[in-house]
Amino acid sequence: GGTVPRRAWSARVRRRALAMTSLDEAVGAVMLPHVVARSGTDKAENGLFDYNDMLQLGRDALHGPRGAELAARLRTRTPWVMIDEFQDTDPVQWNIFRTVWMDAAANGLTIVGDPKQAIYGFRGADVATYIDARDELLRNGATRVDLDVNRRSTEAMVDAVNKILIAD
Repeated sequence: GGTVPRRAWSARVRRRALAMTSLDEAVGAVMLPHVVARSGTDKAENGLFDYNDMLQLGRDALHGPRGAELAARLRTRTPWVMIDEFQDTDPVQWNIFRTVWMDAAANGLTIVGDPKQAIYGFRGADVATYIDARDELLRNGATRVDLDVNRRSTEAMVDAVNKILIAD
């Protein structure tokens, strides 16, 4: 027959997986969960939190028992917001902005972004979040304004850079 005992098959799969994994990846796969768990324990024991913790705490508070009150207070304090570089936001940030400012009581939410300039994926930013937010705002009556005039550099500079990039 053509059947391979389960134990032999499992050993083969493990050997192939190890052969395809670098030492750095293997060490990271083994150590990273322990480092993350220890970091969480240390933060909890010492009353510390990091940037992502702050975002998650804010989001959780907005969805907690007094979330509506918190959102209303934030809207009262800041009735209109403009968020620049929105292509570098993540789903938790968008959840916070949506919860507070996509409300009938809000005066406005404006996002500015260019998906071609998304650079913070390494810290959780997700260009799909920008696209989803933009589309949701448009479905809810927002006006899209395309900024098609370059105000950061002269035409001569753009032409020179294009010549270099095109190797003309």
